Amino acid sequence: MDFQELLYRAAVLRPLLAALAAAFLVYHVVTWLTRKAMKPAQKRLSVFTGEATTAEVVVFGSKHHRIRVAFQRLGLNVAGWETLAMWLGRMATGVGFVLGLRLVGLTWMVSLSGVVAGALFFDGWVTEQWRTMQNQIEDEIPMFLVRMNAVVKTTPNIAVALEEVSKTLSPKKPLRAWVERLTRALQQRGRRALSEAQEEAMILSPSLGVVVVLLERLAETGGTGFTDAFGQAADSLGDVLDARVTARAKGASAQGTLFILASVTLLMMVGMTDGGYAASGGIQTMFALSVIWMTLGMIVVKKMLQEAV
Repeated sequence: MDFQELLYRAAVLRPLLAALAAAFLVYHVVTWLTRKAMKPAQKRLSVFTGEATTAEVVVFGSKHHRIRVAFQRLGLNVAGWETLAMWLGRMATGVGFVLGLRLVGLTWMVSLSGVVAGALFFDGWVTEQWRTMQNQIEDEIPMFLVRMNAVVKTTPNIAVALEEVSKTLSPKKPLRAWVERLTRALQQRGRRALSEAQEEAMILSPSLGVVVVLLERLAETGGTGFTDAFGQAADSLGDVLDARVTARAKGASAQGTLFILASVTLLMMVGMTDGGYAASGGIQTMFALSVIWMTLGMIVVKKMLQEAV
């Protein structure tokens, strides 16, 4: 490679590097402004709930609530401006996709398809964060049931038992936060809190809903007989959830295969573009549609695999 060719390539990459630097700067400025706008009480919000005491209350599990949960995983509180946050996220991801496709060697015509692909990817990511939270809850339910079964035999008070067991759960996963909220509700409102928690638990996971039903029956009935029945039901539910964890692991390997196929297809596009075989507008259009179709396909297949288990 001679010096003139090196200068030519540097001149071609200069606008892309400038755009990338500008996008990086805008991202950090927006993040800084968002954090500065948060009130101290809002900064201490649970990553799990995605709710703010001073913000508009949303229905648990609703679209806006799921958006809050997703952005909380990024350390951002978007309570009250969920729709704007979604559009900003789509725009930022779309710009990232465009720059990424351009940097790997695809033409601007093909790279601009990254605007649509990035928006689709971001929507899929938001949905995936909710599903990830559900999976994290179900992963810990078997161990929670085992510990709860041992504690209720010596601690008849459900609230006290829940408080003891919650301390053994991972503080980085959402089940502990949910159990702590349920414990506080029990201490404040008594058994009525279990009935009120059923709907929320079913939205998160049918298995968690079954756990709440078991706790409610245990609180109402009590006694050694029901404690034994609670243990048997807990064992059965734990076996089912353990099987689902194994199935999710196999599904994750299938998702990895999808990413490999998409990467190979993208490399083929780059190779054809560099070789001069994709100069016509028809081929460029086909490449652009392929990028969008691959992104949409990966999102749909990933959703199908997650719902299958």
